[in-house]
Amino acid sequence: MAVVKASACPDLPHRAIEALIALIIAECEAITILCKAGPSSQSSIFNETIVSDEGLPAGAFVIVFAKLLDCGNLSESAQHDVYQAITKFSGPVFETLCLECPDFTSPSVIDPRPSLCEAWFLTMSSVAKTMQDNNGTKPLDDLLIKIVVDTCCAGIVLILNPSLEKDTLKREKEKKGMSMDGPQTLAIMSFLEEVFLCETRFLQYVAQELQQRLQGILPEQHQQDDNILCGMSILCAGLYRAASGGLPPWTLESTPSVFAALYQGCGNRNQAFRQVLEAATVVRISAEIHNPKGVSNSRLALAGRFFETMKEATRREFLQKAIEIADKDTADGWRRFKTVLKQAAGGKKKFTGLCQKPSPSSWECDRL
Repeated sequence: MAVVKASACPDLPHRAIEALIALIIAECEAITILCKAGPSSQSSIFNETIVSDEGLPAGAFVIVFAKLLDCGNLSESAQHDVYQAITKFSGPVFETLCLECPDFTSPSVIDPRPSLCEAWFLTMSSVAKTMQDNNGTKPLDDLLIKIVVDTCCAGIVLILNPSLEKDTLKREKEKKGMSMDGPQTLAIMSFLEEVFLCETRFLQYVAQELQQRLQGILPEQHQQDDNILCGMSILCAGLYRAASGGLPPWTLESTPSVFAALYQGCGNRNQAFRQVLEAATVVRISAEIHNPKGVSNSRLALAGRFFETMKEATRREFLQKAIEIADKDTADGWRRFKTVLKQAAGGKKKFTGLCQKPSPSSWECDRL
């Protein structure tokens, strides 16, 4: 990794890019083998000696592309090469992140998916920022747009995956995929914010893709709705769900900036924003579908049990407060939205077994 960084001046040689792609794909294949062997599997690679905080976490080769984009001095052709490289390993990364294998039982095995997830979403945040800087001045690669959209959908699906059960043992029993109690969740929320701040059309693409992916598990009345509104309601319901116990309590700290960005993604229009917020409170899964893939507690509304049982008067009060905050569109107002959402989502969560707010992973190899 140090050799690769040293070879950039500032563009990265094609041979180095191809080597990184091969290493990322090989790492994803190794993770897949580990997960398919089951929670009790052992690993000579993904253990505390190699991929712990004192070592180099999984995803190190992915994060190289984020650092290249963040440096800001790549030539146009080199930036295009980076985008093309990302498209080549995006498929294996997506498949790896969605593997349904709960936490490993061996204390010596470290689940490599969380740090790979963090690296991927940080890299895609860097891509989204370059899209913001582009501001429609140059045509964007359709395949790159698709990967950003797919990453956004993957982020929402990962948010929908954790159990909403209060009891720690029940939550663990219902766990299907990797834990979300780590810096990967910070990276996901940061990425969603960056996408919401892109041109409005990107959010529309995301909404349409979400609606297509989940239309088989939504009630008929939602399938007949406007595709964009339906997809946006799924997206927003995922954010509600995160605050309702789907994600660790410290995730609420991201609420002000994420919803402020969502408001901007709605074109700073109160009516459109209210439609999305309101639709998200009621969108739910069809009663005919049992245990849909990627969604835990499927008997509930997507937003979670607190929105499931919310009284109409309470729902209207929540929406009214949210629109008042959006109408003023100030930093202080959006900070207050965190309290408004927290109250709607059942107040402070007292789950046990969750960590404090984590620090981002370090992939700096010079310290090793």
